[in-house]
Amino acid sequence: MPETLGPARVVEQESSVADGLRLVHKQYASDLRMGRHAHEEWRFCLALKGSYTDSWRRGQRTRTPRQVSLHPAGEVHTTQFHTRATCFHVEFTRRWRERLLGDEGMSAEPHEFLAGRIPLLVEQIYSEFHNFEVCSSLVIEGLACELIGWTRRGLATETHAGAEWLFQARDYLHDQFREPIGLADVALAVQVHPTQLAREFKRRFHCSVGEYVRRLRVDFVCRHLPGKTPLADLALQAGFADQSHLTRVFKRITGRTPRQFGTR
Repeated sequence: MPETLGPARVVEQESSVADGLRLVHKQYASDLRMGRHAHEEWRFCLALKGSYTDSWRRGQRTRTPRQVSLHPAGEVHTTQFHTRATCFHVEFTRRWRERLLGDEGMSAEPHEFLAGRIPLLVEQIYSEFHNFEVCSSLVIEGLACELIGWTRRGLATETHAGAEWLFQARDYLHDQFREPIGLADVALAVQVHPTQLAREFKRRFHCSVGEYVRRLRVDFVCRHLPGKTPLADLALQAGFADQSHLTRVFKRITGRTPRQFGTR
């Protein structure tokens, strides 16, 4: 891939594997804004470098390196790139899409995978794509099948009768993340034991409740950078103890300080 984007705002490298499995490596220019758009295929997206924010009907998320997201076909969204960014897409068409959806169908909302087996599988597929050799097509096909299996297993809880409280807990965090909330507060709000909440939340969302709240707070700050609000005030508005607390957590998640992120 070229080192500079030149006049192009997006540089794309693509290959197809196993009848309808498409792998795409893309570079995006800093400050690129994509208006409302949708894609024809389901896709996993691995953020490799940089950061950007996706916004859709029910919310928005800031993507940072090593985070994987699953986007349904036809999902209408906008994208704002905060820095020059590089992403890797695993796109499912034709028979691969049928394998992913199956008879049960899946929620037409984006899904996040911050840790666990699914990001590891996408990283392995990227490694084969990046270092392609004679057996890579076969290896990628096997990894894609495994990716589908783990995804459908993980998302099956969405249709399970006893799992509704997990999504109520998630929604509670989105509403209250700027407040000094604890695990007991969330458990009380959804009427489950804190131990059960901690265990099932990590199983479903692939991160702890605390890690999820940290990322929501960082997302909030990302959406307000650069801006007129002093960083110390923004830290308090997002729920951090102070500016230094914000800077430590922000750099750990994004790889940049808030000032570096804001100035790009």
